[in-house]
Amino acid sequence: MVCTARIGNVYSPLIPDGEADIILSFELLETLRSLCKASKRTVVVSATEKIVPLSVSSQNLQYPSVDEIVAHARRVAAEFVAVDASKLAREVGVPMSSNIVMLGALAGTGLTGLKREHFERAIEMNIPRRTVENLKAFSGGHEAMVRARKA
Repeated sequence: MVCTARIGNVYSPLIPDGEADIILSFELLETLRSLCKASKRTVVVSATEKIVPLSVSSQNLQYPSVDEIVAHARRVAAEFVAVDASKLAREVGVPMSSNIVMLGALAGTGLTGLKREHFERAIEMNIPRRTVENLKAFSGGHEAMVRARKA
């Protein structure tokens, strides 16, 4: 599934090829599929999750190697950051919150124009169950991104 978000003075929800500022991907093959939207100014943030789709496994096709995906992302984008979202989610006790970890990573880029507190408030307002754990998952993704971008 692909979802796009545009912030600012724009006239369409669609992002033209080569025009994405950020690509946030929850799975490596999805990262590869999205790279047509990247340019030398794009920051790519990808979970390290690898989910082999039925179309690949049923036809005995080869899932690209992690190294191939990372190399391609680094060729076409300004920056590539991998986040082990599943591991971070497990560490805070909410294995199903890897999406919140990735939201934290997005916020940690500092590129959205939104403050960390805006993301945290949205989590509090929209995820009433296990809010504390989800905020920890968000924080884990945020801190992972901040560390990665400083390195």
